[in-house]
Amino acid sequence: MYTEVNPSDDLDVMKHKLEFRISHTIGQTNQILLKDDVKKATDVVEQADDIYVFGMGASNLVAEDFQQKFIRIGKSVIQTLDTHLMAVGLARPNSVLIVVSDSGETKESCHITRVASSLNIPIIAITHARNSTIAKNSTVTLIYDDGGESGVLRTAATTSLLAQLYVVDLLYYAYLTEDFSNNKTRLVQSKTIIAENFGK
Repeated sequence: MYTEVNPSDDLDVMKHKLEFRISHTIGQTNQILLKDDVKKATDVVEQADDIYVFGMGASNLVAEDFQQKFIRIGKSVIQTLDTHLMAVGLARPNSVLIVVSDSGETKESCHITRVASSLNIPIIAITHARNSTIAKNSTVTLIYDDGGESGVLRTAATTSLLAQLYVVDLLYYAYLTEDFSNNKTRLVQSKTIIAENFGK
């Protein structure tokens, strides 16, 4: 069931494999992602004036997802692949860095983590690798299960990408509930602005 692609698989088999892998990955993530870590990450995000979020490759898609969610509820979120620009921005007081990396060892992610650490900026790591460089240097680490992708030659980020997005969703929902009334108002305002200016 963990073999990603087999030339003899028909579409029904592929669907069954993906369903199993996704369900297993989310289930395992729910077991290893600690409630206290999500709460701690929520508090760090709440206290920050500026949130810098970074990821390479498929992890950049997750960084973009984080930005589009949290900016709608009034948080200042900067997401860019320009590490120089991000390093300069991190020098601002009361910032937080969120780094998304499956391996926790991506060169660019490690570099920007070291910058944030040198500036005493809180770091939230979203990674599969608990003992990675990024995890060891973070203020709080949100661990997920990647469905075994890190141990095999993979066709692309599939279950690991979904697990990362799932962690962002959990963090988002946890943040929403901390101040639900005000966050609901901001969501309504965001929807109204988009509807009035760009159509429904």
